[in-house]
Amino acid sequence: MNGDDDNKPREAKPPLFRRVALRSVGSPLNLTIAGAAAAGAAALHSWPLAALGGAAYAALVAWDLVSPDFWRKALSLNAASKGGVKFPSPNKLADPALRQTAAVVLAARIKLDTLVSEASGDVAVQLAGVKVSIDELEERAASLLRNGDQLVRYLGQSDADSVRREIERLRARAAQTEDAEAKDQYERSVKAREEQLAAITDIAGAVERVYANLSRIVATLEGLSAKVERMGAMDAQAMDNLSGDMNAELERMNREIDTFEQTLRQLVATETVRA
Repeated sequence: MNGDDDNKPREAKPPLFRRVALRSVGSPLNLTIAGAAAAGAAALHSWPLAALGGAAYAALVAWDLVSPDFWRKALSLNAASKGGVKFPSPNKLADPALRQTAAVVLAARIKLDTLVSEASGDVAVQLAGVKVSIDELEERAASLLRNGDQLVRYLGQSDADSVRREIERLRARAAQTEDAEAKDQYERSVKAREEQLAAITDIAGAVERVYANLSRIVATLEGLSAKVERMGAMDAQAMDNLSGDMNAELERMNREIDTFEQTLRQLVATETVRA
C-alpha cells in the first residue's frame, strides 16, 4: 500500500526500544562523559559547562539509538544476559500431540537460526532485533508446552462423564429423601461436584487454547524463515519495513500469549494444590 505513511520513519515498539535505550543511557562511555562534565562544572561553578556536558550526553545517546551496530550489540547483550531458553525435551512430554508440536517447533527454530547465522551486512543488522523477539516467542512456546502437559496429565486422571453421572445420582437421592439434614448434605455434594466439573471443563478449554497457540507459533516461525530468505533481495527501505513488520507481529504475539499464560499458570497452580 503506497502513500505518505510509507515515507515516515517506522516507530520503534516500546519493549524493544526500551531495551536498547537502557543500554545507551547506562553506557560507561556516555556516563563518563556526563560525569566529567558535571564534575568540571561543579569545580568551576560553570552552568554553561554543565549544559554542554548534558548536551553531549544526550547527543551520544541519540547517536546510539540510530546506530544499527549499537542496536545489534545491545540486543545481543540482552539475549546473552538471559541465558538460553530451557526448552522441554519432546520425549519428556506425556501428551503425544504436545510431543509432536515440540519437535516441530525445534525444527522450525533450527532452520530459522541457520538462515539468521548465514545472514550478513544489512540483513544481519536488521535481524539482530528480530532475533530477540524470536527468542521470547520460543520461551512462550516452552512455557505453553510445560504448563499444557501438566494440565493434560490432570485431565488424564479426571473423568467428566463420571462426575456428571455422580451429580445426577446425588440429585436423585436429594429428591427422594425426606430427611432435611440428608437433603442438605446431598445438595452440598452436588455443588462440590458441579465445581469439579466446571474445573475440568475450564482445563479442557485451556488445553485446547494451548494447542491453538502452539500451532500459531509454529506457523509464525516457519513463515519467518521464508521472510528472512527474501530479505537478501530487498533494498534497504523494503528490508527495514519488513523487519519492522516482523518485530511488530512477534511482539504482539508475545504480549497476547503472555496474557494467556497468566491464566494458564493460575490453572496449573490451582490443580497442583488440589492434587
